Amino acid sequence: MTERQQKLMFSISECVYSSSHLESLMTTTVEEVKKFLQADRVMVYSFGTDDKGVMLAESLAPGTASLLGRDITVNGYGTSSISYYQQGTVEAIDNSNISDCDLDQISSLNVLGVKASLVLPIVVNVESLQSADEDKLNSSMQNSLWGLLIVHYCHHHHEWLASEIETLKFVRLQLATAIKQRLLFEQVQQEIVYRQVVEAREKQTVQQLETALLELQQAQEELIQNEKMAVIGTKIAEIANEIVHPANFIYSNLIPASQYAEDFIRLIELYQHFYPDPPDAIVSQIEHLELDFIKTDLLKVIVVNACWFRTNSADSQRFTKLLSIR
Repeated sequence: MTERQQKLMFSISECVYSSSHLESLMTTTVEEVKKFLQADRVMVYSFGTDDKGVMLAESLAPGTASLLGRDITVNGYGTSSISYYQQGTVEAIDNSNISDCDLDQISSLNVLGVKASLVLPIVVNVESLQSADEDKLNSSMQNSLWGLLIVHYCHHHHEWLASEIETLKFVRLQLATAIKQRLLFEQVQQEIVYRQVVEAREKQTVQQLETALLELQQAQEELIQNEKMAVIGTKIAEIANEIVHPANFIYSNLIPASQYAEDFIRLIELYQHFYPDPPDAIVSQIEHLELDFIKTDLLKVIVVNACWFRTNSADSQRFTKLLSIR
């Protein structure tokens, strides 16, 4: 590798890692390549969406016409050659192979006054870009072929050396790396803006939903309250019915229970009448139970509770009928 090759590679590499602007890198690249090859015209050509492209950067030797900023359709540079350049194929044209070119290509080179041409495709690996629109990226081969690095000799013929082509392949790789970084950066910026828009829309939607929910709650408040009262009334009626049935059952059994208690008390009194001197153990138990108090209080308790159950059972039945009417 010659000193001139090393100098060019170092200059391009340094520019890639130090320049924050792609335009500045392309300008430096075409200028350094022109100096290295002593060429008449060096350009960076970017493909458009149709069969036209545009020269984004250009360095010229004195007396050479500029193509910068012009939309041009050139056989060999347009989208008709995308399939040819897609694989990164380098096209070198000089006196040794000019006869191999088709008539349209020769005509295009003659129009531009080109005697020798070197075209290096700039291919960016778009598959590594995690775009939200992957179908769009994969639908067209043009998405991975970003553009071309082009060298022209217009004032004299030039035969391309293998070392020159290899050096410019390195330059092309550096350009592709910088372009890929730029595309990734732009994609990240677009995703940030997209997320901000989505978040703003979501926030607006949430506010609208909250307002609608509040209005709905206010509109349904009275209906909900009425429904709650209806449910409560139904539950109370069910509870009242559940109370009435056991209350009636208890009341219906308290009457015979009071009769049984009265019979037992009478039996005890007959026993005390005919056996006034029971054993000490029975006397002690009678005193412990306070038998005289039980005889007077037991019937009273049964009667009072029977009346209470009867009254509450009747009240529960009336309350249940009232709820049913409502």
